[in-house]
Amino acid sequence: MKGLINGAEAWETPGGLLRLTDVAEDGRSAVLELTDGDAVVWETPLAGLSSDPLSPAADVAHLDLRAAVWPGGGAVVLAGGDRAWVVGLGDGRVRRDLALEFTDKESLDVLELVAVPDSPVFVVVSTRRVWVLGYPGPDDALRYESDGPITAFDGWDGGVLRVCEYDVLDPELPVVERAVDFRP
Repeated sequence: MKGLINGAEAWETPGGLLRLTDVAEDGRSAVLELTDGDAVVWETPLAGLSSDPLSPAADVAHLDLRAAVWPGGGAVVLAGGDRAWVVGLGDGRVRRDLALEFTDKESLDVLELVAVPDSPVFVVVSTRRVWVLGYPGPDDALRYESDGPITAFDGWDGGVLRVCEYDVLDPELPVVERAVDFRP
């Protein structure tokens, strides 16, 4: 099995090229490697892997993880089928392992990795769970569990998370905006 990040064999970060190497045949484990030119900067084993459920590049021969840089955290965030990992760009240390939730219905599922502009905050959105990283402090992680499937991240404003989700208490299932106030 071949490892991909954002559908590519190598993905450019501020620290160098990120790759998945030594991918197990079942795709459940691999080594995340950062290289700068020909030099390996660090290698980190990852376990419990599965592909981004929305990736067009994922198939029986390709494990594909979604990734985004978190500038405020000095890290890269990678996400797959039921987990996300926060990995330090400088040292390759796994700082957090986050559980995600999906419906396994491609037409409903959502996965977004958002570095909030002009903020140290990073948001990981899956269909039924949202993680807010870097608030209220740099090492904090807050979680929101939705009642209905989330359709989109709609913003972050100084401690208030906004998402769009199906209102499962209404028989017509409208999409509504939820404001979740995380301020202390």
